[in-house]
Amino acid sequence: MVTDWPMVSDPSGIHAAITASGSNAILIDAALTDIIVIRGLAISGSGMAGIKATNFKTLFVENCTIDNFTNQGINVEVTGDGTKTFVRDTIVRRGGVAGIEFTAARHRLGMDQPVALR
Repeated sequence: MVTDWPMVSDPSGIHAAITASGSNAILIDAALTDIIVIRGLAISGSGMAGIKATNFKTLFVENCTIDNFTNQGINVEVTGDGTKTFVRDTIVRRGGVAGIEFTAARHRLGMDQPVALR
């Protein structure tokens, strides 16, 4: 899944899953004014990252399970100032390099009850 527009993914009440092999499961390259919400997904595979985010204003990852990626479960690489990422009630496990990795000069991270395992 690749997004370059504002999006809310919220499949509450049903099982929704993304499986990736050889690439990122979700790539976020949106405008620096966009708010992205990813909620209630099971993301798995042998790809590079479960969620890779390069451009956005605010990213919410809530109630997700991200499992078994070669590099990272969540990888945030932003260059803009003032971006924010919030991870809540999310399990990230078996990331080859890291569970959650941030490469950003001026970025805020908020975590509320996440579990990040390597």
